[in-house]
Amino acid sequence: MRGKNSITVLMIILFLSINSLLVAGYDNNRSESAKPNNIMVTYASIFSVKDDYLMISDDVMMGGSQPRDFWILDYSNPNKTEIIGGYLLNSSGYLLSMSTFGDLLFLLCKYDDPYYATGFEIVNISSIDSPEYLGHYVANDSYGWWHDPRYNSLELLRFKDNYVFMYTSLVTSETQQIRIIDCQNMTNITEVNTIASTNRILDFDIKDDIMYINQVESKMEMINISDITNPTKISSWNSTGTISMDIYEDRLYLFNFDERKLDIYSLENATNPEYITTIEKDENTQFFVTNLVFTDEYCFVISEDMVDILDISDLTILNSYKVEDYILEDEYGGFFYGQVGNEKLFVARESNKWGLTLFVIGFSDINNLETWIPYWTPTSPIAITPMIYGIIISTCLLTSMFIKKIAQRKGKTKERKE
Repeated sequence: MRGKNSITVLMIILFLSINSLLVAGYDNNRSESAKPNNIMVTYASIFSVKDDYLMISDDVMMGGSQPRDFWILDYSNPNKTEIIGGYLLNSSGYLLSMSTFGDLLFLLCKYDDPYYATGFEIVNISSIDSPEYLGHYVANDSYGWWHDPRYNSLELLRFKDNYVFMYTSLVTSETQQIRIIDCQNMTNITEVNTIASTNRILDFDIKDDIMYINQVESKMEMINISDITNPTKISSWNSTGTISMDIYEDRLYLFNFDERKLDIYSLENATNPEYITTIEKDENTQFFVTNLVFTDEYCFVISEDMVDILDISDLTILNSYKVEDYILEDEYGGFFYGQVGNEKLFVARESNKWGLTLFVIGFSDINNLETWIPYWTPTSPIAITPMIYGIIISTCLLTSMFIKKIAQRKGKTKERKE
């Protein structure tokens, strides 16, 4: 009798343990998605930041290669992050990238109908813990969005005066274009015009009513977009060797791939950029600028092996953070994309072991940088998929059967002795 009671107690303990894991592993509002236990295994290019909040998709932990959701973390205390919410796509696409403009989050997506079509979903994040779907747009033809986050800007979408400007490339030809999409009525988002190009578009940005389009063959075009219905080319400019660009305030930042340098120009005369200075490194430094991130005080120059912090006023380098400044358990790749929150720079990095992961640099004291490899809080739910749950259940059942068999054999042996 004592053996049977022990088995019963063991089964109850196993059942309660598995049940607690199941409850911990699933969000009540999103039962099909398990919360991951860290950010070491993630497509970290799919993230965005607003103030102290990190929005990040982690599709690898979900067991798929087409992410359709993201989690929201309170990152005010980097040593104890907290999951405060999540969001599942309302449209049928899957995530490529995320861009925040004020209280609006734009989710760039790929769709299968039409084949290889590009589009976006708009989410209201004014209440950060309760993201609200506003609307979405899908291109009506097979225009894709060609990019490699290490060699092309992930931010090939701009938002200005309730219009979205989105880069797409036609799968079946060399034609590329920037679509102009009216989002004034979120329930009826419509395309109103396009700006076409026969040269491959590497990057583009907007200042006031002028769009700057950087193309292959060292050509930058300037387009007047004050009249959305009739964009007009006003001039072009030789941008030899440039593959990426950013505009902040009255300055144009161009990374010259051929010469591995960052050229900075004034845009006080918007149609005639005037050279200011160049940021470059010695020949032994691998200076490959992949992204620029700005605050009111700083410009973060993200390259493959370091992050340089420029004073936005006089463009001097205040501090640098090298890959070698910290040690990970795996061989390290490099930085390639970043977004800034409240005195924190969130940087996507490449790792030979883990793929694309996330790294955080705190700059409240610009001379004494802090760093974190973000993990979910230890009290966060454990990642557990239905398959893992099944394996655990099967293991427990087999274990209980094995224990029961042993108990039965011991009982028979005891009976024989008696």
